Amino acid sequence: SYTVLHTGFLDMSQFPKKQHIYKPIIIGNNVWIASHCVISAGVKIGNNIIIGANSFVNKDLEDGWFYAGNPVKKIKRINK
Repeated sequence: SYTVLHTGFLDMSQFPKKQHIYKPIIIGNNVWIASHCVISAGVKIGNNIIIGANSFVNKDLEDGWFYAGNPVKKIKRINK
């Protein structure tokens, strides 16, 4: 609950010109996203992943890990 997936962002690299950019979020199989997470545009979340509550995902996530934090970081390898 209360997790947000942002597929767009504002590119300010040529300020004062602003451009809206849209990138898909790809979520793999067997992924559990806890409540109150924010997932940024263009992120690829691999397979067999757990994302802890209140995490900010701003980078691609490798298969088979528990991630948490703001910004998100690897916490522990998940054994199958």
